[in-house]
Amino acid sequence: MKNISVIIQARFSSTRYPGKVLEKIGNQTALEVLIKRIRKSNKISNIIVASTKSENDKKIYKICNKLKVNFYAGDENNVLKRYYQTAKKFKCQNIIRLTSDCPFLDYKIIDKIIDTYFSKNLDYCSNTLRPTFADGQDVEIFSYLALKNANKLAKNRFDKEHVTPFIKRSPKIKKYNFLDSEDLNQIRITLDEPEDLIVFNNIYNYFKNIYFSYDQIKLLYKKKNIFFLII
Repeated sequence: MKNISVIIQARFSSTRYPGKVLEKIGNQTALEVLIKRIRKSNKISNIIVASTKSENDKKIYKICNKLKVNFYAGDENNVLKRYYQTAKKFKCQNIIRLTSDCPFLDYKIIDKIIDTYFSKNLDYCSNTLRPTFADGQDVEIFSYLALKNANKLAKNRFDKEHVTPFIKRSPKIKKYNFLDSEDLNQIRITLDEPEDLIVFNNIYNYFKNIYFSYDQIKLLYKKKNIFFLII
């Protein structure tokens, strides 16, 4: 198995929606749902949650301990540095970047992007350079070397807060954008505002479990788009 580590960025603080990663979808937190769903992948070597040293984030580490997931407490504002230090500590070779506000991410999308990354011998692969998947199905994979160089060379605040912009701009990086067969990027399945939680629970209550696919979500959107918020 190739060394492929998922690093999930998660923290309690949020300008628009504090504590969103601990909100309940059914009877589980958003972070628990995400971790359990992506564990279905047999291509992932390790799952790590990268959070901060803030007192509030101790609640996140309790979830990590409960699910037996590794975690790292890093810089609160420099997320790029936090990612690099996490990857360095856990000796990651290839990193999948996920955010904890995307609990309904489909592991099959992760697997397809992993396969593309290796088959094309890339430094960076994602479905976000030109997004066609619903907002909330975002996946990025990149090499440890690309992350290390970005952490060393990135200077501006935006690059440090958002992890991958420096990597995506670099002319030295071999990159690729993974497209879906249809463009449904206007659908919101991401937890950014309190209204989004209603969408998540509508979808959860419809399927009665957390293990449904992105294709099933797309069919539900076409059948009952009242469940969804549109960008």
